[in-house]
Amino acid sequence: MSLRDEGRAFGTTTGNLKRLVVAVDENAAALPDVAAEKAAVQSALADSEEAIRRQDFHLAQRRQATKDVKAALARGLDAGIRLQNAVRFKLGTKDEKLAEFQLKPQRKRPSPAVKRAKDAEKGKALLEERLAKFEESSTDENKGDKAT
Repeated sequence: MSLRDEGRAFGTTTGNLKRLVVAVDENAAALPDVAAEKAAVQSALADSEEAIRRQDFHLAQRRQATKDVKAALARGLDAGIRLQNAVRFKLGTKDEKLAEFQLKPQRKRPSPAVKRAKDAEKGKALLEERLAKFEESSTDENKGDKAT
């Protein structure tokens, strides 16, 4: 769920922006310097919602209202991305709190050598298991042959 996805429905976009503003409000102590970005997002949300109301109320002015909605949403998305970048700057790129702001924190990935070693261990364990089953089945067959 990213703000960068274009072509989303009005409700989805405004919902994402509202959740972002709520997350910033909840973490106001950690993010004291993002008030300008948050105000820009809130202003764009208000403009887009007002344009939607005009669309519904004035059918004749629908085209202009549609243009206004698109412009306000574009401003809102731009302001939302700036706000997300400010949050990322304040919290750092690895903080798990970034998920609250619809951002992915950077996480360590295992090196390819470690991954290959783990895969080799799994393969070895699987081969040993198969060998043990094979030996059990061959000893069971030998016991059956001796009984006759």
